[in-house]
Amino acid sequence: NKNIYFLGWKHYSEIALYLKYIDICLIPYVRNEFTNNISSIKLYEYLAMGKPVVSTSFSSELNKFKDVIAVADNKEQFSNNIYNYLNNKDAGNQPQKRIEFVLDDSWVKRLEFLDQKIKESVSI
Repeated sequence: NKNIYFLGWKHYSEIALYLKYIDICLIPYVRNEFTNNISSIKLYEYLAMGKPVVSTSFSSELNKFKDVIAVADNKEQFSNNIYNYLNNKDAGNQPQKRIEFVLDDSWVKRLEFLDQKIKESVSI
């Protein structure tokens, strides 16, 4: 296919540069005991860049993302979700909505939460 390129290994610091030019980010995990218990860091990275995401239904955690990603239970839905994003050109304010959705899940926010919990548990 003329629009698929295999670029080989890239350093982690270069990933954002490549993501800028990607139309749709895919998370094609198989659902099993392992994947049902993971939190996909890639999903957060894609959303932080405002990118449309099509994912398999690999984890029950994905329910909280239902308003910002397209989740498929089978290969037909997966393909249709990709087709829909490509044809709708990601209309409206969806990119900004995705970015805002994950702002509270940043590493800074997580560390602030942990810091507060530690301070609450320590008697001074």
